[in-house]
Amino acid sequence: MKANNPELGAALESGDQRLLEKIVDEKLKAQMEAQRKEQERMAKLMNADPNDAEAQKAIEEEIRKGLVKSNYDTAQEQFPEFFGQICMLYVDVCVNKKPI
Repeated sequence: MKANNPELGAALESGDQRLLEKIVDEKLKAQMEAQRKEQERMAKLMNADPNDAEAQKAIEEEIRKGLVKSNYDTAQEQFPEFFGQICMLYVDVCVNKKPI
């Protein structure tokens, strides 16, 4: 937690419930505001003139971003080992009296 979000990690370590709630609340508000702005931008794009070259470029970019996100999500689901450090545990065992 400290590596990804030092502020939240410090609040967790301190055990201060109010500070933790404040940080989480701020993060949620910021996320909701960003989501609202994105929705407004998309609504504006969808209502733009379909013959406008700039609107077409913006829509094309949104489609491209959607495809990239979809591919990223699929990769995370199918190949999670590429997205994090994995510590393997090797255990010496014998199967049918043969060491493995």
